Amino acid sequence: MFEIGFPEVLLIAAITLVVVGPEKIPQLIKTVSLFLKRLRLYFENIKQEIEKEINADEIRAQIHNQSIMESLDETKNKIAEAAQHVSNLENDFQSSLESNLKKKKKDDIVQ
Repeated sequence: MFEIGFPEVLLIAAITLVVVGPEKIPQLIKTVSLFLKRLRLYFENIKQEIEKEINADEIRAQIHNQSIMESLDETKNKIAEAAQHVSNLENDFQSSLESNLKKKKKDDIVQ
């Protein structure tokens, strides 16, 4: 997000040292860190409230269930295709048997 390199940090430290003074820097660091901690907690609370309002858990569960159902549909389609293939093979086998039987009967009649 923010790309702050070492030179920028040195510049900020130098400006802070000149503006605040060396004796108040520890207090300033403590205050800034406390402010950032409170800010992070504030945003975390806002995030939790928003998730609670939109029922994020229910939405996640629905998305999960939907993905499971799609997976089941894909599996169902694959099974149907396999069953159709087996049925086609069975029909081919039966027609092959019938033609062989007819051929054998013709050969038996001819002899």
